[in-house]
Amino acid sequence: MEIAGKSFLVYGTGSSGISAYKFLQKHGANVFIYADKQKSVNDGFSTIDKFSSVLKLKFDYVVLSPGIQIIGNKNIKKIKQTGALLISELELGYLFCKGKFIAVTGTNGKTTCVSLINHILSQKYKTFLCGNIGIPITSVCDKTTDDSIVICEVSSFMLEIISPNFAPDVACILNITPDHISRHKTFDNYYRTKIKITAFQNEKQYIVLPNELKDIESGARKIIIEGETKFKSRLIGNFNQTNIAFCEKICELLGIKLREFQKVLKTFYPIKFRLQQLGKKHRVTYINDSKSTNPDSTVSALKSMKRKVVLLLGGSDKGNNFYDIFAQKDKIKLALIYGETANKLEADALFMSFTKIAKFENLSMTLEYLKSYIKHGDIVLFSPACASYDEFNNYVERGEYFNKFFEEL
Repeated sequence: MEIAGKSFLVYGTGSSGISAYKFLQKHGANVFIYADKQKSVNDGFSTIDKFSSVLKLKFDYVVLSPGIQIIGNKNIKKIKQTGALLISELELGYLFCKGKFIAVTGTNGKTTCVSLINHILSQKYKTFLCGNIGIPITSVCDKTTDDSIVICEVSSFMLEIISPNFAPDVACILNITPDHISRHKTFDNYYRTKIKITAFQNEKQYIVLPNELKDIESGARKIIIEGETKFKSRLIGNFNQTNIAFCEKICELLGIKLREFQKVLKTFYPIKFRLQQLGKKHRVTYINDSKSTNPDSTVSALKSMKRKVVLLLGGSDKGNNFYDIFAQKDKIKLALIYGETANKLEADALFMSFTKIAKFENLSMTLEYLKSYIKHGDIVLFSPACASYDEFNNYVERGEYFNKFFEEL
């Protein structure tokens, strides 16, 4: 792909958009940046304030940030009509990465897996961790060499616009369960977007899949993960045993022997806000699972608990239902529900004949009630099952808020 002298529009002013702009500018492109909802960007950026101005300019390429809605976006349709080629920030970075490229997607477990894979492979190789984990791929691709390995966490948002140019050496789909329905409109759309990660792979490449997804069509060599394995690690829950099995197989493909993997695995700590055990205060155990942004993730967290918990649920609506959570009623002492999804959570709980609930307007009010409710020996599981955008910028900010609450007890 030729960049120098070409005209680019970066659509989106989030971290990926800003990174793509800087990358393109560095490589000699004539580049502008635009977003539907304007926010301040660095001085010296060529910004376009109105979409009508976008249509007046002639662009060779339009780079789409992951945060830009594709389905139903009339602006995207109008841009296509100008003849500009659409490309994702993921694909732009991929095209300029050297060495091996590992791409991991799935509804749950992505961050844990890419972090663990990076932890293992970095003992032997020069690695670069990027993608949905919070590091734009265009911010690392210039640093790669023929001997390096890129480990990229890939969300469904990043896969909506993909061409035959995108074909990772090793792709992985951990699982696919309903999520982001408000963005993709249907589960079928979400599913078909996820499996695009392997759409253009060839017989020299690999796709690692769970048994339930073994029939996905792919030109790559399939490796199926099935059955439970038992690895000694600091990660809790059966679902993490499955995550580790995926990681072990991917590392094996990159030349890591089982004994070497097992040794380094023992030095890997759980990522922050994913079943993070904060400790005990006044004989009450607190677990921060703020990274749980969908019901399936919370169900997995509940299944890993050895006894009933006080469960905190709520946040912004992604279009999911919560029946499966309340089917785990033998794991829930009390559900404290809050935020934008509180009414839906309450309705789904009652539908499942679960009545041990208390409803609040926001997380702050929930935590105030929690202090008066908890008793010695309780386990508090903060596993929201929802996005955080009704109160916070992201799950990290939400997780820090809960950690601060714990520290001040």
